[in-house]
Amino acid sequence: MIETYKILRGIYDCTVSFSLPRCDFATRRGHSFKLVKHYCKCDMQKYFFTQRIINLSNSLPSYVVNSCSVNSFKTNTDKCDIAGTGNRSNIDK
Repeated sequence: MIETYKILRGIYDCTVSFSLPRCDFATRRGHSFKLVKHYCKCDMQKYFFTQRIINLSNSLPSYVVNSCSVNSFKTNTDKCDIAGTGNRSNIDK
């Protein structure tokens, strides 16, 4: 999720990084960095980074996505209660 935040905010160099398909609809629910998920014909495309992160990124609350820095994004993501994010080191075994 941190890498997605950096790509959407333009922290990476444009010549090195790729762009994620952002939603351009006038009426959006949630935050302004919603991503568009395209239909995949091949199973191989379903497991690309750009396809796997879309649902998780779109489900983040607006206060997490609109964080002003990478460190505040990390802190807000840890506070957020969404499966697949946060600190995985305290998982009970």
